[in-house]
Amino acid sequence: MIIGIGIIAMACGTVIGQVWTSISVILFSAFLVFILRVPVAWMERHRVPRAAGAAIAYLATLVIIAALLLLFVPVIVEQVVGFTALLPSYISDAQTFFSGIYNQYYEFIQDQT
Repeated sequence: MIIGIGIIAMACGTVIGQVWTSISVILFSAFLVFILRVPVAWMERHRVPRAAGAAIAYLATLVIIAALLLLFVPVIVEQVVGFTALLPSYISDAQTFFSGIYNQYYEFIQDQT
């Protein structure tokens, strides 16, 4: 029974792995439609045609995403540059720390041959 359950689990995993790209596109699209449904409905209530409201909502979403990228990418780049500048000192500190531990516990670590 356990082997059968394992085979079924492997088969399900293989099938899901094969169709995951399609599933992820469908899930992303459903999420986007769920999010944009409210603004499109609001614009439709205010006499904006549904197609135009959807286009405006998609365009506004793209503008918001672009603004967020423009806002956060420079900060992330600055943080990465700062981290890479400090990385040699972090590595040196780690080497000093582990050397100290090794020297302190050398007699316990060495082989008893």
